[in-house]
Amino acid sequence: MLVAALAACTTPAPVATPTATPDPTATSAQTDELVGTTWAGVDSDGDRWSIEFQADGTIGLGYAGSTFDDDTDVWSHDDDTVMMRIAFADGDLVMLGQYEGLGEPMRATGTFADGDFTVDLELQ
Repeated sequence: MLVAALAACTTPAPVATPTATPDPTATSAQTDELVGTTWAGVDSDGDRWSIEFQADGTIGLGYAGSTFDDDTDVWSHDDDTVMMRIAFADGDLVMLGQYEGLGEPMRATGTFADGDFTVDLELQ
């Protein structure tokens, strides 16, 4: 399902990546300004995303018309980078978002086994 959707994506413009890949877990509560916010947008392949940053470090996800709230979908925020790891049946997806504050859109680059894509998220 996701593999087919992401396979047709075009290669996005390069986005700076951190020197060490963050590894978010849902083991500790987040005390971040992102907690409780929901961001939504359409990816470079036309699929609609909705991401809720939950206080326990997990993500409430809306993707292509379906909703998910799994303990395996986690996030972390370090400086200006938001890391999101989403577990799909056919493999994990890692998204790195460039965060500039609640008043600014967040561009995220997703990396999946079959390629990369971008999604421009806006605070809802």
